[in-house]
Amino acid sequence: MNRPMRLLCDSNPMCYGSSASMLSILDHLDAEVTALVQGVTSELLARDPAVDHVIETDLKDPIAVERDVKLSAYDAVLVVSNQSNIACYHAAKLPIFFVDILYFYGHHKTGPVWSWATKTFVQRFPGVRRRLMQGDTPGAPIEIGPLIRTADALPPTTRTRQGTLIQLGGARSCWIRPGVNTPYPALIARWLNELQDALPKPITVAVGRDAAEALRPIAPANVAVKSFPQTQFLAELSACELYLTTPGLGAVFEGAQYAQDMVLLPPQNATQVVQLTAYEHEGLAAPGLNLMALDPHFPKHDPYTLSEADLTQEVLNSLHRLFDDTPASTQIVVERLRTALNNLTAHRAAQERFMSTLGTPGGHTVATTINEFWRAQCR
Repeated sequence: MNRPMRLLCDSNPMCYGSSASMLSILDHLDAEVTALVQGVTSELLARDPAVDHVIETDLKDPIAVERDVKLSAYDAVLVVSNQSNIACYHAAKLPIFFVDILYFYGHHKTGPVWSWATKTFVQRFPGVRRRLMQGDTPGAPIEIGPLIRTADALPPTTRTRQGTLIQLGGARSCWIRPGVNTPYPALIARWLNELQDALPKPITVAVGRDAAEALRPIAPANVAVKSFPQTQFLAELSACELYLTTPGLGAVFEGAQYAQDMVLLPPQNATQVVQLTAYEHEGLAAPGLNLMALDPHFPKHDPYTLSEADLTQEVLNSLHRLFDDTPASTQIVVERLRTALNNLTAHRAAQERFMSTLGTPGGHTVATTINEFWRAQCR
């Protein structure tokens, strides 16, 4: 058997982060890649040269996956943070390589994937090593560095750093619908109206397609709202003077790696509430921009006591309260963002320390494991 591995790829459709992490692995793989896509996963994976084929399906519905995908046509499956279809892949006897980018989040990491997978990986973040040391997860997950694309995967650029890039991610999930049940695009428009004088020009907002449609009609006239393929976004990031981002995972890792200066915005979803708490502790973010500080009615108890769906609803409720509390909440957020803009040097130093603790990018490690697996199969 001397042919490329036929690799099926399944990334969580809840955010851009899982698909961006997937691409950081695919850059180093010797395989014919077919990606299952839905919603925001399509926006990245269907537009990237690292992916050979795509299949549209409901990634949260194993019945749909079994209907739409001939699983026997593949040699292995790479799954990033989506456990919805693990039983399908196991039943089809597909070797599973599973990556959890949110291993620090949530209570239980004992599902069947940890026993069924050929190899599992967890992305390093505050709290991950402690959880690994507790030994509650079956198998032996491999701890890896941040899943971000390395410089050799980026298009060459000779541009001089200029302007402001604002990153909001896919901004959509099964619970979050921009322009329908979340006012976050409108809040961004308000904050930008007040901050324009402090931001280098030109100003570009990078965001998923649905959120872009919600934001364009209300954004300041001199703000461009775009949905970029991932490599183009990273090229824009490496050429900007200032980077503002929601407190995601990959977006913050990429900013710390490629941006000149980075400022973190208030959260827009459940995991970002938890992540911003960690970033504040590490000195990457100005204090007072998390929802617990901005909204006196936001639950004060440990967010881990709520499911992601319930915490997401609390976040949406809080964002609506901030939206209704105009201009008071706008003034508070803008003042705290100005404080962050006045402390860029300190934040830059904190970013360097933080990335040093996370270690080197982990995509190559995952890809090497999969490549070695296939070479063993071909002997």
